[in-house]
Order: sequence, then structure tokens, then C-alpha cells
Amino acid sequence: MKFRFDVPIGEFPETIIRLSSGEKMSEDCVGSGNNKACCTTGRDEDSECCSNEYDKNIGCLCYWNENALDCEFNNITQGNYCINVELVDQRCVSRKLWSNHTLCSWYFPYSIAENNQLVTSSNDNPWITVTVTAVVVFIILALLMLLYYKAYRKVIYNQYISFAPARKKTVSVIIPQKIMLLYPRDCKAFMDVMKVFRSILQETLIAQVYDIWDNRNWNDVHSTGPLWAVKYLIDPNVKILLVNSPCSKIIEEAILSKKTFEYNKPTPRDDVYFCALKSALDLLMSENNRYNRFFIVRLDSKDCMFDKPAFLNTIYTLPQHLKEFIMDILNSPIVDVILNPDRLPKIHQLQTAISELENFRLNNEEYLSELIWLTS
Repeated sequence: MKFRFDVPIGEFPETIIRLSSGEKMSEDCVGSGNNKACCTTGRDEDSECCSNEYDKNIGCLCYWNENALDCEFNNITQGNYCINVELVDQRCVSRKLWSNHTLCSWYFPYSIAENNQLVTSSNDNPWITVTVTAVVVFIILALLMLLYYKAYRKVIYNQYISFAPARKKTVSVIIPQKIMLLYPRDCKAFMDVMKVFRSILQETLIAQVYDIWDNRNWNDVHSTGPLWAVKYLIDPNVKILLVNSPCSKIIEEAILSKKTFEYNKPTPRDDVYFCALKSALDLLMSENNRYNRFFIVRLDSKDCMFDKPAFLNTIYTLPQHLKEFIMDILNSPIVDVILNPDRLPKIHQLQTAISELENFRLNNEEYLSELIWLTS
């Protein structure tokens, strides 16, 4: 029996393909059945059959062909079967904002009759066709909603987006966090936003925040230079928070394209940030725990909303996703973090500061090109 499955959501490092028999076709593979065969494969790895709980007489071979997964099961008799394709990735089971666990596992009921050996996910199985069509329609609707949101941004921008109400049960103890806050030198309005954000981290997470631009660290940063940042980057107990902005994208592009950048009025701390960001990007490509240690935030500003990230970490938009960000950085689905604006006035301050930054950028459209630029 041959099986082909078109993956609509990109590359994943490991895939598990399971075959079971006796499934009821009307129940979409949900119900009792006998495990027959199992195969695991990675995009750059040979496939392997699973453990003893499956029929050893059934051979299996699975491999990737671009974005299609081809599988072949040998010694399969006629009957009703269920094929389960599961993509194994840390993002599938996390609580990240863009995760959807249902997109990481597919079930295909299939009946094998005489001279019927080829299964494809796009033609032979109407359930799959309906599923793929639904995904495409969902994406189109999501894009239309995004365009609608952007068109009416000016109307709804000043309305506060409230968080879910606090739970009745509160957690009395929050483990203090160590956070390195990485962002480039920018206009005064942007730096004011970062000051408020830093104080929110310190108050809600009882966090020790390491910030290159915090004047309390001025002496240490100037005396040790990039080493000041490196010691926190290599500490596994310190979580790295990258702030995505138009200015950071220029420096990120300089790093990834091996170019250089230049500030209009450079300072020694600009070089410290450059070295810290370069080291952080290297760690993002190599560290196994990158989804739990590295976090990316951006501000609710039209200049930031459509920046394409270089990495697949979740991006939290502030202030809308502040509660989700706090929950994820604590790495606990049950901890109760109270972010009621009446109890934490700095949330109002953060939104006000972001609005002032937006107004500054609208009135000074050329400020960024006068502040920093790429050089060859």
C-alpha cells in the first residue's frame, strides 16, 4: 500500500506515520482498532519502523519528496484501515499564540480493495480534500480580517484591549526571573516605551532585568564592553527578550547579510548591542531550548506589524499579548498573573507611550534614515 500526504504548513523535523485496521469509516478513524504498522522519518533522515507493539511482518518505508510525504506499507491485506500522520515539533504542544495542535495530526480512513494500492491525500480521499480546502478558506478569511483591522486601526487604536479577568485562585509566590532585554538605541519615544516595559517586567515577574540602555548599568557596560552581555547570553538561567523594531531589523539585516551599519551619532553601547544581538541570533540557530528561553516582542505600531521575523519563535505584540507573554515566560499554564490596569497603572502608561511613539513616527517619517543606515 502506497500513501502520499501533502504537508500544507512547511517543514518539520520528525514525522510519525501509524497504520491501524478495523476502524469504522463513518467515525473518521475514531474508535477501536488494531495497531498494524508504524514508521518515523525526518526530512533529512532515513525512515525507521516503530517498536514491538506493531506487526513485524508489515514493512514500512517513508520519505520526504519536497513538501510531500511518501509512504509504502508492504504485506497489507484487504480491509478498512486508518492512517495517522503526526508532525513532531515543540511548537505543536506549546501554549504559544500561533500554535494549533489540530494542524499537527491528520487521520485518513481508507478501505483497501483488490488492485487498489495508491492513496493520495489530495485526490482519492474526499475527507482530506475538504480539510485542505477548509484550511485555505481559513487563511483567506484571516488575511481579509487583517486587512480590515489595518483599515480601521485609527478608529480602534485608542481603545484599550482588556485582558481576561483574573482567576479566583491566585498564586501567592512567583519565582523571580532573570531577563536580558535586547533592543537597539532608537528615538526618545521608543526608549521611553522600553523604560515602562522594563518596569512592568520588574514588577510583575519580580525580575532582574539586564538592559544595555539602563543607566544603572552604565559603568559596567562601558568597563567590560560586549563581555557584559555575553555573560548573560550564555547563562541558561537568563531568558533573552528580543524587541523587534524597524531599527533592530536594519541591524539584523547587517548581521545576516554580512554588511555593516552606522549611526548618525554612534556611542560605545551601540557596539555592545550589535555584539549581543549577533550572539543571540547564533544561539537561536543552535540552542535546543530556544523556544523556552528566547522570546520576541514587538510594539502595536504600524511600522512593526509586518516585519518578517528571521526565526520561527512566537512574536508577542504589546500591549495586546502582554498577559500571554507573562504566562509563557513563567512557563506555567496555571499560574495566575493579575494584569488589571487598575492594579497595575503602568499598563496604561505602556499604551500611552506606544501611542506617543506612533504619533512621533507619523510626524517624522524620515527619522529612521537620519538615525541609522546600512553601509556596504
